Amino acid sequence: MSHLTKKHKIAAGVLAVFGMFVIVMWVRQFRQNINAPFSFYKESANQQNTDTSCTGSGCGGNNEEDLRFTDSDKDGLFDWDELNIYGTSPYLEDSDSDGFNDKDEIDKGADPNCPEGKDCYE
Repeated sequence: MSHLTKKHKIAAGVLAVFGMFVIVMWVRQFRQNINAPFSFYKESANQQNTDTSCTGSGCGGNNEEDLRFTDSDKDGLFDWDELNIYGTSPYLEDSDSDGFNDKDEIDKGADPNCPEGKDCYE
């Protein structure tokens, strides 16, 4: 490199620093793009409900008391019972999609999580 002038050496140094900067930024962006689909799940798991301004049953909260007296899917079963006793969806009137709502299946002794006529426990 002795045949390069001082100007050329400075230009090569600036170009090398700029090239390293571009590579570092490209790697950071690449990692961010790879991790982006998973950041939603991490945020959801870490997210806590800090809004205390709404405490009534119409606020859409999921505390125990609200769930005991709320029927989101209007199938005749309270959300708390669906989640903790029957294992059905509090948002679907017919959790197993067999055409009979969850309460009707429970009332007649059928499994609301297994479609009518199918053996789900093989």
